[in-house]
Amino acid sequence: MPFCAKRCDYCAFATWTDRDHLQSAYVDALVEEVRQSVFHGIPVSTSVFFGGGTPTLLPADDLAMLLRTISDEFGVASGAEVTTEANPDSVDPQSLARLREAGFTRVSFGMQSSVPHVLATLDRTHDPERVP
Repeated sequence: MPFCAKRCDYCAFATWTDRDHLQSAYVDALVEEVRQSVFHGIPVSTSVFFGGGTPTLLPADDLAMLLRTISDEFGVASGAEVTTEANPDSVDPQSLARLREAGFTRVSFGMQSSVPHVLATLDRTHDPERVP
């Protein structure tokens, strides 16, 4: 996903911090791309991964809709791992509950350190106390 709250110097993904106004159009384009795939009916057997950037900057309902579209168009095998990357400051208990309800089975938190001065050096935005 190309959206981030802050651009990390070490990041190699194509992400932007000033494009929040494009989130809805981006989600619509992803849904359309999934629907136009030539691989309809070939079920996702092992994993679905939402990552690169900060997918959880999108509303949890949008991520749920994307996963539902993937499931509707391809099918997702029972037991497949469904992951989203998240930053500790891009989720709250309500959004995590919504993701779980939608079928996400794993959240990969971008916690590069729990040491405040290291986080500052890495230009990370979260507080280590926020992770738990």
